Amino acid sequence: MFASGKPAGHSVLDAGVSLSSKFTGLTPSVGSVGGSTITLTMPGATSGTNIKIKDASDNEICESIRVETYGKVQCDTKPVEIAAAAIKVFQDEDEINCDANDANACQFEQKSEGMPDVSSVVKAGSTIVFTGTDFITTGFANASFAGVAADSVVVDSATQATATWTLGVPLNSNASKPILSFTNDAKTETFKAAMTP
Repeated sequence: MFASGKPAGHSVLDAGVSLSSKFTGLTPSVGSVGGSTITLTMPGATSGTNIKIKDASDNEICESIRVETYGKVQCDTKPVEIAAAAIKVFQDEDEINCDANDANACQFEQKSEGMPDVSSVVKAGSTIVFTGTDFITTGFANASFAGVAADSVVVDSATQATATWTLGVPLNSNASKPILSFTNDAKTETFKAAMTP
């Protein structure tokens, strides 16, 4: 007995036919200028699929790209402003056009307005206190410094978060800045706070 039917998202599957990925949308449609994690829906994408994601000006927007599960590609965006427009997706060197009923499903922008922004960082013993604006008070917060993740982060308010390292804030001999990020309850969207000097 053989299974019958077809994989979701594909109209035809024949032996010997090479399938390419589709691009049917992304979430969120707005990200933080400090960097964000966006998830693209790409039926056909599997680990090992060579994917590039670009803005309307043909600039690559991802620091890293990974296929989390079949058909779900995650991009950790670079900390830059990205104008609102449809993003371009490439598999190998071939562009994959947006295959969604709603053209806005493939639009993305990265901005500072309304997104987390850190204006000051104060280190005290085993904590770093971040002060700024538009901190996300629901979901999860993470912080790291010198590549070491904080053991806990408490978002005290929309303007303050406190990160604690049980063994003390890591020593750092270079000029790196701490990183503060916020993830929604569903763990599908992550926004890094921009660091205003």
